[in-house]
Formats: sequence, C-alpha cells, structure tokens
Amino acid sequence: MCISKWVLLLLIQYVRIPRSCLCSSRPGLTPEELAQIPADFLNLAQKPEIADYMVSIRRRIHEYPELGFEEFETSKLIRSELDRMGIQYKHPLAVTGVVGYIGTGKPPFVAIRADMDALAMEESVEWEHKSKVPGKMHACGHDGHIAMLLGAARLLQGHRDELQGTVVLIFQPAEEGGGGAKKMTDDGALENVNAIFGLHLSVKFPIGAVAARPGPLLAASGFFEAVITGKGGHAAIPQHTIDPIVAASTVIVSLQHLISREADPLDSQVVTVAKIEGGGAFNVIPDSVTIGGTFRAFSMDNLIQLKQRIKEVIMRQASVQRCNATVSFSVKPFYPVTANDKDLHEHFKSVAWDMLGSRKILEMEPLMGSEDFSFYTEVIPGYFYYVGMEDESLGKMESGHSPSDLSSASIAETFVLSKQEDCGFAVTESGHYLTTLPLPSGDGIYSCCSRLDVTRCQHRTAEGLTPEQLAQIPVDFLDLAQRPEIVDYMVNIRRRIHEYPELGFEEFETSMLIRSELDRMGIQYKHPLAVTGVVGYIGTGKPPFLAIRADMDALAMEESVEWEHKSKVPGKMHACGHDGHVAMLLGAARLLQGHRDELQGTVVLVFQPAEEGGGGAKKMIDDGALENVNAIFGLHLSVKFPIGAVAARPGPLLAASGFFEAVITGKGGHAAIPQHTIDPIVAASTVIVSLQHLISREADPLDSQVVTVAKIEGGSAFNVIPDSVTIGGTFRALSMDSFVQLKQRIEEVIMRQASVQRCNATVSFSSMPFYPVTANGEALHELFENVVRDMLGPRKVLEMKPMMGSEDFSFYSEVIPAYFYFVGMKDESLGKMEAGHSPYYKLNEDALPYGAALHAALATRYILENQQKPVDANESSHDEL
Repeated sequence: MCISKWVLLLLIQYVRIPRSCLCSSRPGLTPEELAQIPADFLNLAQKPEIADYMVSIRRRIHEYPELGFEEFETSKLIRSELDRMGIQYKHPLAVTGVVGYIGTGKPPFVAIRADMDALAMEESVEWEHKSKVPGKMHACGHDGHIAMLLGAARLLQGHRDELQGTVVLIFQPAEEGGGGAKKMTDDGALENVNAIFGLHLSVKFPIGAVAARPGPLLAASGFFEAVITGKGGHAAIPQHTIDPIVAASTVIVSLQHLISREADPLDSQVVTVAKIEGGGAFNVIPDSVTIGGTFRAFSMDNLIQLKQRIKEVIMRQASVQRCNATVSFSVKPFYPVTANDKDLHEHFKSVAWDMLGSRKILEMEPLMGSEDFSFYTEVIPGYFYYVGMEDESLGKMESGHSPSDLSSASIAETFVLSKQEDCGFAVTESGHYLTTLPLPSGDGIYSCCSRLDVTRCQHRTAEGLTPEQLAQIPVDFLDLAQRPEIVDYMVNIRRRIHEYPELGFEEFETSMLIRSELDRMGIQYKHPLAVTGVVGYIGTGKPPFLAIRADMDALAMEESVEWEHKSKVPGKMHACGHDGHVAMLLGAARLLQGHRDELQGTVVLVFQPAEEGGGGAKKMIDDGALENVNAIFGLHLSVKFPIGAVAARPGPLLAASGFFEAVITGKGGHAAIPQHTIDPIVAASTVIVSLQHLISREADPLDSQVVTVAKIEGGSAFNVIPDSVTIGGTFRALSMDSFVQLKQRIEEVIMRQASVQRCNATVSFSSMPFYPVTANGEALHELFENVVRDMLGPRKVLEMKPMMGSEDFSFYSEVIPAYFYFVGMKDESLGKMEAGHSPYYKLNEDALPYGAALHAALATRYILENQQKPVDANESSHDEL
C-alpha cells in the first residue's frame, strides 16, 4: 500500500466518520452502498494529480521547517492553498493556527487535525529536499500530516455539496512540547465541534495497515529542568574541581530507578532526560550544567508523585557529587492522557475494514509517548490512530525525533513512486587444546638432561667469561627446556594441578605434589611456611642467594572450558595460570638441579600460597622465606603478549591495592510490589556507578588509579527483594598517598549514595595488609634485558606500561631487590584467548618452556654476575641450609 493510499484512507475516514451526516438524508442506502464510499474515495486519491499535489506540499514544508508558534510561512502556505480551493477559514488561532470549514456550516461538526511544527535538530539525511534551515528538521512527519490534510481538503471540497454537515480542518501549531492544542482550544478551534480525529505516521507498523485502541492510548506528561552547580576549572586537573557534568550524569542514572523500583509495574510510567548543556570549551570544566526532560504516566496522581521524587533525587544526587541543584517544572500545562472514545473506535474499525480488510487493522498496546491531541479529548470525544509506513525491503527506518529519520525522506520518494504501478518505496540507506607427546615414566626421567656449556664457568666469576660465553647460557637453557621430556614433564605437572585446584592457604595437595617432586629430584626444602608454602634450595648453600617464585592458589569460579583436564572440583578453577607457574618452576628446578655442581651460589625456589587476595607473600616473608636471599624474580603468563616474547619495565609495574566491603540496608518485600519496599539492590547499583567517578573526575589523570566492585550478593529467591545487599571490591593506585585518599572517598560515596536511595550503609576494609606497589629494580632490569636478548633476541623484549593489576610479589620488593615480568602466550592461530580470572581462561602450554628457561637462566646469570669471592671446592656445599 503506497502513501497515496494511506492518505486516501485518511480522507475516507474524514469523510465517512460523520456517516450520519453524509447519509442522514439518504436513509435508504444499503450496507453495500455505504461500503462503496471508501472505495470511491480511494479511486480519487490514486489519481496522479492528488499524489503529486501532496508530494509538492510536503517537500516545500520539509525544506523550510519552523518550530512551535513560529510556523508563519507554513501557515501562509496552508492559507494560500485553502484560498485556491475556496475553503473558508479562521486565522490566527494560537499565533499561527488555521481552522478551515467544508460543508453546510451546520451540525454535525467533525474535526480532523494536523500538526505543523518541526524539531530543533540538524537533519542528517542527504537528499534533494533536505532541510535548508540549520538546526531545524521535520523529524516527526508533521510535514506529511499537513500534506495529507490538505489532500483530504481537496477531495472533500470537491464533494462539498454532498456533505450533510461540516468538516472542520484544524492546522495546529506547537505540538512538540508547546501545548498548541490547548491554545487552539482556548481560542475557539473546537467551537460547535462534536468529535475530532487525528493521526500520526509510524515506522512501527507495516505500510498499508493502521493501528489504534479504545481507551488510554498515550500517556500524560510534564517537563522539568535542573541546574546543577559545582566548581569549574581546567579539564587537565579535574581533581581541583567539583565536576557538575559527572553529577548530572549520575542524576540521569538515578532518575530511572523511580520507574524500575518505586512505580507499580502495572502502572506504566517513564522518566527521560532529553537534553543536557554545560560548558563551551573542550578544556574547561564548567561551573554548572543544565538538564531537561519529560516524565510520563497513565494517571495524574502518578504524574504528581513522579514530579515530587524527581526533585528529591536531583537534589540529593547532586549532593553526593558535592554539587548543588535547583529544579523547576514547565509553566506550560501538563499533557493529559490521550484516551480514544469507544464509540469512535467502533466507527474507525468499520471504515478501516471496508477499505483495508480486517488483517490491516492492528489493535496496539498503549504507548508512553504523549500528544497534545489529548487536550482535545478532554473537551469532546476524540480518536487518535497511527498509519503504518514500515517496509522491510528498506531496511531499518529510524523512528521520529531522529536526525537520521529516513521515514521523512521516504514519504516524499514514495509519493513520487505512488504514480508507478507497484507504489513501492525506493529509498536507500546511506578450547584450543594443546596436545603433548606421551610422558616418560620412572626415576629415569631425571637423568635425561644433558650438561650445559656452563661447565666452562665452574669456579669462575662472570668477569672471567667472554661475552659470548655468558650469552650462550640462556640459549642452552632454552634448548634443554624445549626437549620433549622436559615439556612433557611440565605439561603433566600442570594438568594434574589444574584438575584439582585449591584456594589460598588450602593448597595442601598441591604442596604435597611439589614436595614429592623435589624429593625425587633430591632437592632440599623447608615446609611448611605460610601454612602450605614450600622453599627449596639448589646449589652451594652459600651466597649469593637468588630466589625464583611461583604462586600455587586457584580462584573460586566454575570452569567453563570443556576439555579432558577440566577442573574436577566444583566452584574452583586455575583461571590465572598458577598451575602453569608451578609447572615452570619445577621445570626450572630440574634444569638447575641437573647442573647444581656448577652453581657458585644458591637458587631458592619459592612455592607460595594465597596470591589471590590472601597476601601469601607477606606470610612467607614473615616465616623466613627470604632469609639470606639477595634478590628475587617472579613471572606471570599473559595472553596480552605473543608467545616467545616477554614484557616488563623498570620502576613501578603493578599497583598498590586494597579490598573493601559494604552492607547496604533498605526494606525488603515482594518483588511484584517494589513500590512498597526500599530496594537495596538498586542502591548498591548506583553506588557501583558513583565509585567510578572517583577516578574519572577526582584523581589526577597522571596518577593512575582504579576502583572496581568485583562481587555483589543479596537475596536468595527470585521473588523477594532482600533487606540488604553486600558488595565487595578492590581499589588501586600507583602511589600510596593516592591510595589512602581513595580509601577515604570510597567510604564517603557509599554512605551518601545509599542515602539517595533511602538506604543505610556500613563500610569496612580488609583486615589483611594492603598490597604495596610492585616496583622493579633498575639493576635487575638490566640483567633481565640482557638475558632475554641473549635467549630470544632483541625484538622479543617488550617494555610495557604500568598495569593497574596488583601482585603480592610486591611484598618481596619491599624487602629486597625484586623483578617481576610477563611471559607471552598469545597465539593468533588459536583465536581469542580470555585473560585471567575468566571461567573461559585457557593456558597455552607451548609457553611453559620459555618460563622454565628464563627462571633457570636468570638465576644462573645473577649468581655468576654477583659473586663475592671464589668458592673453595673442598667446602661443604650445604653449610647454611
């Protein structure tokens, strides 16, 4: 069905709505004769001259849009067309409005209405008749409404002598928020009128169909405006300002909760902020921000309640962000509910049936949009309906109030094509799972390592070696680590640990496996340290002492990767690669133990529990793990860097971090009646949003910080709102001063944000020590770079930026020189690999040899390059153990 036929439908309804008028003097008409009236008008509307006329009118109006009560040129055009048709009219009503009359000038009087105003937006549709007025556009189809009403006027005026009553043509200004209908009514537009019809084009319904319903169709609505005031300043130093833009943003979020949590779900309501303005430069935070919007409901009582709560939320939410606010409401009258008269609904269905058939009449659900047509329905019986123009062959069409509203352009193009046979539109719109070889078995596995060229270094310091000899050590260790028997050994260890993950300080089976392997290698160790920790020793038992560390604990999450060695422990998973870390350190232990007689110092193997939030490193230090140790290295597998590459940096690498928990208390109740509760889940959600602004607006952009809520718990049933919600998370910074400030503001924001949602809150911080910054020593960085270049080449050494992740390895770096780095395992041929702490985390086992070789090479080179004195071969090799 083309647009000209839609217009015809409109015209038929206009003519046939007062059926008693047309036929009151013809009581002898049969049902067939009555049903023929729509068909006759359809034949008239399909004539090219009518379609061309409407196209021309619509395009002229579209090119020169005018806002509410400013439609002077549009009004002049309408009056010129009515003059040409010989139709009498009144003007002005409501500044620019026009009311025309066709027929006898006697009762019954039926009105048909079109709105004239455009919207304040820039048109984004490129076509021949694009708006020529900057910042204004017909983006709601009002230009089409006028064209259709003038088209109807032509048809009706051509049959004026047959009318037994009067058709009133209402061309109304300022529908878009101006309340033009109210002013038209006040100026007498409905004088003597018995009923009124109006329509709206819609992309929600298919072309050739119409949609409406009896009773409430569109909501009552009002408008509000708020000015939120803070303290302006330069955008580069937001920490010296009180940012009203952030405050306004949090207001916008919070206003939605008035609907989702405080309104009865059976009583539809909505709040929308539709405009925001603040500031005039890219680099200056303004002193204030102005927001404005609309609120809607299907009863005036609910509309008044919304008004009250909107003001409360804006005022309180602004205070959370340290701002002030003033709130005002439109002086224009609130729009009433648009409700369709039931008798007119029956008449509408009868007319539409005769013209389109039953399948083209859609009974729609009420819409939260509002229409000032509702002012007419408060005075006389009225009926408002939608004319569909959606066509799937055109792709997605934007709904009204969009600058990319192709529907408006489509109307014009369709009018042209309506003269063609098809009357159609012609508008275009711009587990990767790694496999390994069978594992060797028996004690013979430990005798398969060949000797390194480091034998040439026995009883020498690094100064006695050539650069070529030093450079060969990392290469030889990598060759050994990549041998099938070593790879298979590490893969086997890693998979055994992966199948039986254990949380922090519960790694008893993992610890037992490690000690069993150390026993088989003949490596001495201490146990227990920090409950489950193990510290092994390889070498002379004399200085220098160099430690290499692996963490052992898993995470409390269910593994989602389906593979042969998936976690067998419900709710626990090695999702951060610690199983691989243990495997690599045991692999390094094998390489080093195979050459223990050549070491001129002691390698300390630190198997540490509870890295994931438990502060296991601190407890290991307290239990003596670093006794006599001069320096320590640690590593982490990472999907961020390619396999065969490593990444690190000197200085701060990982952030200081702490943990917090908050209990937010409201008033529980049944989930079906949230209006009778004070919902702590919504309050907790707004807390989570507000905490992010501590970083984006209060922190110095050059001082990296982060706040993350990582867990939330509240309620145990689907249909009961709980009395309280508990949230917990972490906060991080690369300096301790910023860290302490974050702690203070976290507590303030949680307490104040909860009060906005009428809740109370308590905040506590972890009793475990905060993690310090992980900082790499400059001297160790130089050693690290040299070893990696020798082993992998210069292109495989990546200097990374600091990361906001934290590591309890930082406790070691507070005591002795320490160095932490990342071993890449990204392989594009495997597809996307999830980062740590994901239930879909997968470890690329091809990376294991690199970690083992790096552990061994760094330890060996450190000892060689930090000799204190030559070692007597006759001395006992384990005196200090």
